[in-house]
Amino acid sequence: MTTLPPSPPPPPPGRPWLAPAIASAIAAVGLLALLIPGVLRFPMAAVPEEPVALAALEEGNRTLESEIARLRGATDGGVCVYDGGFYPSSVQEAVGPPAADSRLDLLPPPPATLRPTPDALPPADAKGSDQQGDSLGFDGTIDELLKRSSVLILRPEGDSLGSGTGLFVTNDTILTNSHVVGEADEVLVTNELIGEALPGKVLVRTGFGDAAGSGTDFALVRVPAAVETALPLSFAPAQRTQQVYASGYPTFFVEAEVAAYAQAITGGTPAPPPAGVVTNGIVTTVQDASDVTHVLHTAGLSPGNSGGPLVDLCGRVVGINTFITQSNDEQFVHGDYALSSEDIVAFLQANGLAPQMSADACAPERVAASAGK
Repeated sequence: MTTLPPSPPPPPPGRPWLAPAIASAIAAVGLLALLIPGVLRFPMAAVPEEPVALAALEEGNRTLESEIARLRGATDGGVCVYDGGFYPSSVQEAVGPPAADSRLDLLPPPPATLRPTPDALPPADAKGSDQQGDSLGFDGTIDELLKRSSVLILRPEGDSLGSGTGLFVTNDTILTNSHVVGEADEVLVTNELIGEALPGKVLVRTGFGDAAGSGTDFALVRVPAAVETALPLSFAPAQRTQQVYASGYPTFFVEAEVAAYAQAITGGTPAPPPAGVVTNGIVTTVQDASDVTHVLHTAGLSPGNSGGPLVDLCGRVVGINTFITQSNDEQFVHGDYALSSEDIVAFLQANGLAPQMSADACAPERVAASAGK
């Protein structure tokens, strides 16, 4: 029987994770060493100071500090503060107001105290003369002038009243557009100063349903007696780029007020008339049409302005606001049009009136008080 030698003992269990663990530990130590500030940066060589460059830098800093201090001082003493005038007094003393043609987009407020000059007034025997203005306390402002010269016109339309604007050309005669009075023989006339609704008889109309079919679109309305507060206006030709005011009762702004007033007076209830609206702009061009002249401007009209005055800074009528145009495409364009003062004067003269037409240039400090006859 053969005896086999004893089997060798089994090998101890292995550690396969040990080597990777040691390698990872060494790598982590290396990475941590790289994160130590300065390890990855080479020391910067010392740069010797340059006295000339350093002196120039210091001088530049001092110059900047001095300029900053100067500008701060200038702004502390030069801030514009509104003092009640159109231009701050400090600016006026320094440079004076800009030239008129450089501020066409800004309308200065009309003078509050200056009286109209004699050459802007009608003859002494004309209605609405300066003597009348004195007795009524006319203060010479555009606002007062437009309040007294502009009227709201209400036209019967079945059970309601249509509305538009007119202006006094004599103390008892009102000019408006023919399409404002329509086919009515009588309308109602009022404003803030009149207070009550006066009956007005339509005397004549042109351009609305007449045989000639002209583009003049004018009408005259007469009230029963002279209106004490009325202020007839003079006329002047429109000039491109001149500043203008439009006065009236645009429904865009006063539709609710006009409707409430119309409802009150048709129901027999006393009510104060709505206030008129004034907008401003410039004359952009004057265009000759087939039988009239159109004054295109930017004073901002809407339905209800028709028949109202367009006046220059002297209070002279340069047109009667009549219609608006607008584009129908995506690029919206809006145009405001008035019929020219020349066409107005021709219409008034053809109907027995003698309006005053002035060709003098307008000085903003001059306000025409009246001109009707």
